[in-house]
Amino acid sequence: MKRSGNHGIINWLKTQGDFLFCNNIVPIAPILKNKKVFPEPVEFNPWLNQRYIDRVRGDDFSLIRPQIAGTKVELLDLDRFNVILSLEDQDVMLKPFVIKEKQQSILILRDVENMLASRLKRANKIDHPAYPPKHGFLMTRLINTWKSHAREFLGISNHLPNKTNIYFNAWFEDRAYRKTISKSLGLNFNDQGFTMVSKEGGGSSFDGVVNSGQNHLMQVLNRVSSLSDSQQSIIHQIMQDNELNELNQQIKLLAKDYISQ
Repeated sequence: MKRSGNHGIINWLKTQGDFLFCNNIVPIAPILKNKKVFPEPVEFNPWLNQRYIDRVRGDDFSLIRPQIAGTKVELLDLDRFNVILSLEDQDVMLKPFVIKEKQQSILILRDVENMLASRLKRANKIDHPAYPPKHGFLMTRLINTWKSHAREFLGISNHLPNKTNIYFNAWFEDRAYRKTISKSLGLNFNDQGFTMVSKEGGGSSFDGVVNSGQNHLMQVLNRVSSLSDSQQSIIHQIMQDNELNELNQQIKLLAKDYISQ
């Protein structure tokens, strides 16, 4: 989900292998504005070829040989690359591709209070339906989406194939947890990308990219305290939801196990 540290984690992963990267492959804004619907599943390789040709902002195809830049990538060439695809704010049951090849799902989750705090802060800067500034349909939809991701994270549901969970809070706090994630994904662990702050989405809602290279200065686990009183009140009201609170607490309890390993 947006404002869940997903770009920071993706940048960290990209330093541990040779990856192509496609950002936010199904934008949520047109769907929330009822201008588009989630697309029907398509064959992956032709889609990736077209994505490369289209040069979508935020994508990274820098691994592709310079001498073929500007031309279509042959389908057989795609077998040489690992590809990271980012889906943001979507239902975990929705599948964008018909994929017969090996597929690894990564579910990134952040505690709901800090995720909401970053959304509310971002809502002051842009007019975007994924960043509702107050209660209403869009906020309800946002909370319900987080709940569905939390249920998937906890194993209450099981829609994502070959799934690896990453809890952003624990990832940010604990190097040993990051090392465990890398091992579970079969990567050669290094922490070179950990301190980077992604410029995608304007960087941090609070700090932009000013702390890139020194993310320890960012209070990413205590964002609520930086909000206005009215924004804190919105989060307080949202957290009266018993199911939301229970899921959030279960996730935090799991995080203690991650960090203690």
